[in-house]
Amino acid sequence: MVITIVGLLFLHFVADFLLQSREMGKKKSQEFHWLLQHLIIQFMIVYLGGCFLMDPRIAFRLSLLNAAIHGIIDWNIWRLYKLNVHYRIKKDAAQYGNPQEAYDLKVKGWQYWEDHYFYATIGLDQGLHSITLVLLAGWLT
Repeated sequence: MVITIVGLLFLHFVADFLLQSREMGKKKSQEFHWLLQHLIIQFMIVYLGGCFLMDPRIAFRLSLLNAAIHGIIDWNIWRLYKLNVHYRIKKDAAQYGNPQEAYDLKVKGWQYWEDHYFYATIGLDQGLHSITLVLLAGWLT
């Protein structure tokens, strides 16, 4: 079972990092066709690699369920991050004489790579994906 879980986590790394383009990463929570492409990659990598780790029928079910749950996580987690950023900028801009102008300037100059919550969101995203794989492996194998 440990080898199966380690293998699934490695396959997830390949699908979610190595085979995900920067554009896909940016747009998968905004445009469904980008999310769908990402989920097809998720499904194919986990299924093909999973066939070496478990019965192919189980690998198929695990890959299908994982892709569905993965999509729900990716579609929503980055929307929540962006909503959080919006509220933080709006709260900060309210302190200025012209809050809308301050808001617009802060949005235009936003540097997500300087935001701790951006990295915390990546960690949460990856944690949820890992938990999903572990639970599915335990349930299906």
